[in-house]
Amino acid sequence: MGLNVAVKDSLKNPYDPSGAPEMRRQAGKSPLYKVHIYLDGNDLLFVNSATYHLHQTFDQPVRTVSRSIRNPNCSLAIWTWGIFTVRVIVEDKSGQKYEFVHPLTYGAEIERTPQSVFRQAS
Repeated sequence: MGLNVAVKDSLKNPYDPSGAPEMRRQAGKSPLYKVHIYLDGNDLLFVNSATYHLHQTFDQPVRTVSRSIRNPNCSLAIWTWGIFTVRVIVEDKSGQKYEFVHPLTYGAEIERTPQSVFRQAS
């Protein structure tokens, strides 16, 4: 039996989907976008933590997020300009580990979101 969860990503915060997506402009560089990577599914109650393996160019490419009342989806927010594949190890409450491979999909959101909608972050 597997764990019924999926890895998702979005420019929208899963806890505030009505909020504006955020971006940072960088002089002479590609803009950075705030991307939320999180778990979704019927078995979230059985999840203990998610360990996200980001692109090796990140300062901390491996980040573990414990599931909590404040973060029931093990959401991780990152600032990035590129699309890459995230490897995620989800540990359930019994210690069983499940591996997911998730290619980021937020690029499609950027294409269909007018630039005027983005909140400029400092």
